[in-house]
Amino acid sequence: MDRKKINIKAILLIGVALMMMFGFMPGGTLAVDENPNAGIFIKDEGSEHFDMQGSSQNDNVVAELAWRYGDYVYFALNCHKNVSVDPAEFQINGVTVGSENTFLLQESRAIQLYDGPESTASPETYPADNGGQPRCWLVGRIHLSDSSMSLNFENLSHAGGWRISGVTYDTDLTVSHKYGTADPIMDFDQSRSTLEIGQQLSIHPVPKEGYEYTSVSVKFGTTEITDLEAHGITNDENGNLTFTVTNEMIAANGVSIEYVYAPVYPLTIHYVYENGSKAADDHTETLAEGASYSVTSPTITGYTPSQAVVSGTMPGEAVEVTVVYSVTQHTLTIHYVYADGSKAADDHTETLAEGASYSVTSPEISGYTPDQATVAGSMGTEDITVTVTYTQDTPPAPETHTLTVHYVYADGSKAADDHTETLEEEAPYSVTSPEISGYTPDQATVAGSMGTEDITVTVTYTQDTPPAPATHTLTIHYVNADGSKAADDHTETLAEEAPYSVTSPEISGYTPDQATVAGSMGTQDIEVTVTYKAGSPQPATGVSNHTVLLIALQYLCLVAGAVAVVMKQRKIRSGR
Repeated sequence: MDRKKINIKAILLIGVALMMMFGFMPGGTLAVDENPNAGIFIKDEGSEHFDMQGSSQNDNVVAELAWRYGDYVYFALNCHKNVSVDPAEFQINGVTVGSENTFLLQESRAIQLYDGPESTASPETYPADNGGQPRCWLVGRIHLSDSSMSLNFENLSHAGGWRISGVTYDTDLTVSHKYGTADPIMDFDQSRSTLEIGQQLSIHPVPKEGYEYTSVSVKFGTTEITDLEAHGITNDENGNLTFTVTNEMIAANGVSIEYVYAPVYPLTIHYVYENGSKAADDHTETLAEGASYSVTSPTITGYTPSQAVVSGTMPGEAVEVTVVYSVTQHTLTIHYVYADGSKAADDHTETLAEGASYSVTSPEISGYTPDQATVAGSMGTEDITVTVTYTQDTPPAPETHTLTVHYVYADGSKAADDHTETLEEEAPYSVTSPEISGYTPDQATVAGSMGTEDITVTVTYTQDTPPAPATHTLTIHYVNADGSKAADDHTETLAEEAPYSVTSPEISGYTPDQATVAGSMGTQDIEVTVTYKAGSPQPATGVSNHTVLLIALQYLCLVAGAVAVVMKQRKIRSGR
């Protein structure tokens, strides 16, 4: 781009001519009636403005506002340096036109120029501001028909600067409503043929009977806006839109809003008792086809609904459901256990309606007492479980009786002292009979269990049969002095202590050393040897009375000794 020098006087003349041409009045007023863009320059710390950059000299220029009217986009801007180029050659960076990111103002006009340093400038027709005053004020425009694409200002916004307010634009806002499959219907009450930047608008859905709001679509020109919030539009859950008119909406040359409504159908739920009478108020609501529904049946004490929740998907027709309430029943369970938790009796179970009374007698178990003789009450709103515990009764003091055992001989005489003891009923007993030498009891042990009365037992002792006495052999050898046999041996078997007396046989010409072998049998065999010597004894001429008496006395002594031995043995055996 070529740099062009313009002297101050020429610029001033151009400025005066432009003010006369456009009717711009001192003080920044756009007051010409013929100018459809008329408005007032005002300071706004929060408005948007666009940075613009001069050509070759990098003159710093700020665009205070860009707006559209008809096929033109207008720019109000100020310059902080002396304008040394043709105002028509100012370029805008950051605004896209087609494939270019810069473009030239096709027309621009200097509203006010300053010929001195900022500190000494005399802003006679500029809104006074002692700091950072511009050296010129420009208004320019670009014709959209000369651009291959519409302008995009989204990347130019930032706060501060100056703007022109009170300007309206010939831009439509179209609001329509589409009910079901029918064609959209224009909403003339909410639609507008003109908009003003900064204008606050609220648009709302208008549902009609049989339809409900489902969605809303917004277009800037022909572009569908999917992220409303990103474009400054607030949409609540009911489809109410609120927004402020922006340059983007004006530049789009039209905003259209279409509300969509789906047909709705009635869902009716009746609540009745089993006899058909009303249990609760009906539930009614309208739903669109395909909408899901889930309605919890109301709670009625003592009753259970046939459907706890009525749910489903709405078809393209009305839905009517009847929920029937029946008396609620619950289970009563009674466990019967011992103190250790083991089972005492079979459980008792029964089904009862809510509020129904019950009374169950606990079963009798011998020797045990239940902690609840009767389980009674009324059925509540849920199952009831009761445990009855049986504890063992304290047993009474047992009955006692006397056991007496008599010990007698066969003739009835006392054989030993009686045995007596006191025992509880059913208590076992076992009494060993005392030992008596030479006698045997008819019951070695008296045993049994105590009954319900005294017990008397007699044990009888009978004498034992004495055993055969022990015997031994008496052997007597008869030999000569040389040891040779003199006569046959004498042998006999005798009981212990039995007396014996054996006369040695006579052998002619010989005399025995023992004419008689006599004595008593001991505890073992006895062996005696009688020796014969040669020589005959003096033959007896006669036996005197004295000799006979001695022999008789010897015999009596032997007999008396044998009798004494026998009597002694019997006495020992009888224990007497």
